[in-house]
Amino acid sequence: MSKWAKILGTGCCICLLTGCVASNQEKTSTSESQIETSNQQEVGGKLDFELQGADGKTYRLSDYQGKKVYIKFWASWCSICLASLQGTDELANEADDFVVLSVVAPEYRNEKSVEDFKQWYPTLGYKHLPVLLDEGGHIMQTFGIRAYPSSVLIDSTGKVISTHIGHVPAEDVKTKMADIQ
Repeated sequence: MSKWAKILGTGCCICLLTGCVASNQEKTSTSESQIETSNQQEVGGKLDFELQGADGKTYRLSDYQGKKVYIKFWASWCSICLASLQGTDELANEADDFVVLSVVAPEYRNEKSVEDFKQWYPTLGYKHLPVLLDEGGHIMQTFGIRAYPSSVLIDSTGKVISTHIGHVPAEDVKTKMADIQ
C-alpha cells in the first residue's frame, strides 16, 4: 500500500473514532475563548433553554426538573450520528428513569434549513426521539459542542454532570445515567 493511502486510511479511522467534526467555522460573533469559558462555567452549573421541536412542540429543559436528562447533539450530514439514531430512538422509548432528547442546529455548521430538516426527519421513521431545533446553534455553543455526535448528562436537579464527544452506545448511556442522582 502506498504511503499516502496509509495516511488517508489513518485519518479516516481517527475521524470515525472521535466523531464527525464540523467542517466550517462558526458563523457567529462568539469567540472560541468565550465558548470555552462558558462551557467551563456551565459544567457543574444549571442551564435552562427553550427550543421548538421538529414535531412543533415547545421543549424547556426546566420542564424536566426532578428527572435526569440525556441530550444527544447531532447533525443530518454526520454518518456516525445517522448510524446511531435507531439506538438512540430505542433508548428514548425504553428509558424509564431519565429523559432522552436530541438537538440539531438548522443552518449552523452545514446543517439543513429548518424547513428542509422538518421534511427530511420524519422520513427516517423514528417515533420516540424528540429532536429540538437549535436555530443558530446558540445552545450548542453554550454547551461547548464542537463535534458530532456529542452528549450531555444532566442530573435531576438540572446540574450538568458531564459532556462526551463521539458516539456513546445505549448500554453505556444507561450505565452512566444510573450513576447520576
